[in-house]
Amino acid sequence: VLANGLARLRGRGNTAVHLIDTGRSLGGRASTRTTRINNPSAAGTSSRDDSVTTSAAAPPPSPPNSSAATTVVQHDHGAQFFRATHPQVKQFLTSGLTAGLVGQWDARVGVLGARGGKFLPVEVVRATGVLSQQQQQQAGGSSEPGSNDGDVEHNELDFCGHLDGPPYFVGMPTMQALCEGICERAGVHVHTGTRVTGMTWTPPNPEAEAPAWAVHTESRQARSSSHSPSASTREDDGDGTNASEVALEPVSHFDHVVLATHSPAFVAEQLDQLLQLDITLPSFSNGEDDAQQIRQTAQKLSSLLASQTHRPARTLMVTFARHVATSFDAAVVHGSDVVKWIARDTSKPGRGGGDGAAGDDVETWVVHATDDFADRWKDVDNTPASADQHGEIVDIMVSELTSLLQRHQQAEKDDDDDLSL
Repeated sequence: VLANGLARLRGRGNTAVHLIDTGRSLGGRASTRTTRINNPSAAGTSSRDDSVTTSAAAPPPSPPNSSAATTVVQHDHGAQFFRATHPQVKQFLTSGLTAGLVGQWDARVGVLGARGGKFLPVEVVRATGVLSQQQQQQAGGSSEPGSNDGDVEHNELDFCGHLDGPPYFVGMPTMQALCEGICERAGVHVHTGTRVTGMTWTPPNPEAEAPAWAVHTESRQARSSSHSPSASTREDDGDGTNASEVALEPVSHFDHVVLATHSPAFVAEQLDQLLQLDITLPSFSNGEDDAQQIRQTAQKLSSLLASQTHRPARTLMVTFARHVATSFDAAVVHGSDVVKWIARDTSKPGRGGGDGAAGDDVETWVVHATDDFADRWKDVDNTPASADQHGEIVDIMVSELTSLLQRHQQAEKDDDDDLSL
């Protein structure tokens, strides 16, 4: 939606839109990892997402001129899907900016019981009242107004609104390709590997006609472009670089700035700086009362943002050499201390089983750890000193995934009519 608005701005005249991203490539949570591996059997890779991405226990690549068969696989290791409920979002998905970049994921989605292996589709979960029972327990049995009993987003059985049901949408042919494609078509200047270190605002001077915002940045590498290369034609080289890219200036000036960041403290800092300036705030119907209300609201927002803490996420990317028999494509896991979400990534539209000798039966799965499990390993970073701990993380998550799939397959054989998880 933001890109759609930016494209409209560009259509009005001489407007340049720049997107600054600290990541190695564009997309943020809508990210994709592409890997070339040898003879996949049950290869696991762990990824940590808290401003750095790390991996461990990944199958080694084939040396040059090696006769070993290799397969290129991809995993959407961040956002798994998105839903469109707002009319403007629905309209955006049918616009030229997203044509061919969005596909509907007709997945078998629901809840998987960790102990019994029983899978309940979304329709069954909602129809049997399991969802409302879970909400009641989490709300402490309260049925008072405002207790969030009817808010699916606060239920531990829900993952990013998946219990609201289909349609589920994904980027094509990867989640990352959606952001890249939109920016390319909208003519947005993209600067990846670049961190915003500070911003200063100067009241506009009609005589000078200078942009009001000075944005200070530092680049890990010189990586900027007028648009990003399409993920459909690019194999990740490991660092997301593009030889044709150039660096953004250390201090760049803009008329307007939109912040979309995972650092609430940074936003709070910018708000505090603005509140300290002698700014004439707009008034509407109540004169100074409006200006005072705006300032008070901004102060409350700043305090709220400053109090927020960031929790890491931990993702396991798994490749199987053959199809895994399950009655689902994606599920929230109920009752596991390690895993909260598993998904067959190759069930998404536009995803192939692989292009190597292993054949089209190759399957990729994405496993998201529970918040508590990820938090326990939050100090494991991407340094060589953490290699052993990375291996331990992979072993634990692979073991849990294996157990979940085995219990589910056994439950399917038993054909139990019990709907309990």
